[in-house]
Amino acid sequence: MKVKSIAFILLFILFVVSLVLFISKKAEPQPIKLAPLQTTTTIAVKSKFPTPTVEPTVTVKPKPRLTKEQKFVKKWTPRLNKYFKGTPLAGQGKEFAKAAYKNDIDPRLSAAISCVESSKGRHCFRSHNAWGWMGQSFSSWKTAIHAHAAYLDRMYWGGDFSLRMAKRYCPPTYRDWYGKVKSEMSKI
Repeated sequence: MKVKSIAFILLFILFVVSLVLFISKKAEPQPIKLAPLQTTTTIAVKSKFPTPTVEPTVTVKPKPRLTKEQKFVKKWTPRLNKYFKGTPLAGQGKEFAKAAYKNDIDPRLSAAISCVESSKGRHCFRSHNAWGWMGQSFSSWKTAIHAHAAYLDRMYWGGDFSLRMAKRYCPPTYRDWYGKVKSEMSKI
């Protein structure tokens, strides 16, 4: 009985080794035999069916979403730039829009006051002070625009334009001043 089991085990081992050798020989890459090249002639055939064409794929990146501030500035900048065209404040529309958004005031208010007080920066009594207020000078229009917008927000109840605001901003002639500023605001 022992001899039979040893023979069976040896036979099994021989079978496994043979199988492994057979599989490994099959796994080796075999050279591919190519048929000799043949020349062919292409004949154009007219068909009543259109030939399908493949259109190139164009990838369009989605536009980034604008923030509320960017939308506000984008809306008001061209209008303010048009209003200031040909004046010392030309090209400052974006700064007026940014300052108005930051200080939560009507973007037309500071611009209209600059027209009434200095003809849109043409006749400033101090450097870059187009609003005739507080006897201040500024180093640039940008600085002045942002300072004026912050002042309107702080001193005039959020920059809401009213007769009450006009009385506080320009007491001696507030009714006339109010009418002029309101008229200028309607032009923007």
